[in-house]
Amino acid sequence: MQQINENPKIVWTKPSVFIERVLILTSVLATSIMLVSLMALASVALADVV
Repeated sequence: MQQINENPKIVWTKPSVFIERVLILTSVLATSIMLVSLMALASVALADVV
């Protein structure tokens, strides 16, 4: 039973790290896109006000 329990851990540690990296990259991209969209909206709002 111990070998069966140890094997999944070794198998799942690598994909979990890969998934975590992908999630971090996607979160960074999402935040950057949100910032760019907010800047665009702010510029449009300022242009409308002026």
